[in-house]
Amino acid sequence: MATKSAQQKRVCFVTVGATASFDDLIEAVLSQVFLDALAAVDYTQLLIQHGRDTRRAVERFHEERERGQIDTRGITVRAFAFSETGLSQQMRAAKGVDGVADGDGDGGGVAGAGAGAGAGALCAAATGAAAAAEGVVISHAGTGCILDALRLEVPLIVVPNTSLLDNHQLELAEELARHGYAVHGDLRCIVKSSDA
Repeated sequence: MATKSAQQKRVCFVTVGATASFDDLIEAVLSQVFLDALAAVDYTQLLIQHGRDTRRAVERFHEERERGQIDTRGITVRAFAFSETGLSQQMRAAKGVDGVADGDGDGGGVAGAGAGAGAGALCAAATGAAAAAEGVVISHAGTGCILDALRLEVPLIVVPNTSLLDNHQLELAEELARHGYAVHGDLRCIVKSSDA
């Protein structure tokens, strides 16, 4: 079996958008269970776009990793705050084409908020992706992120933030899944969503 440095990069890009906090999604993808699931399907990078309010979850992850409470399983974890220039580079990295997927570092570091480059990985099998280098985007159910991912034809898991008014993200996620555009993810079983 090839070492991770010799194999292609597989990126899981997680985005919560620019407006609403979604701490629960950030915490779910930084959990040991989720990292184990990524490693089991040969992901090499986890790239997380977090909001202003979720930076603490990233810092807590870093502290737990430093204390040996979290094992990244060789996956490079990078995090950054929302960028006004958009997220297309990160989505292209998840697609496996000329995006930001630098993979530098020790295979387990966490870049702090504002570090725009980096990448992560999830399960290409999540949406039936065939290409070995193809990863996945896990997104809140915000229309901007969804449209960007659909335009690039990157495998997409949409996780609605059900704490928002009128639960509009849930309705959108259900419709996208019903029409085959995305996998409807659920925080209660995010690892199962990645295996769908």
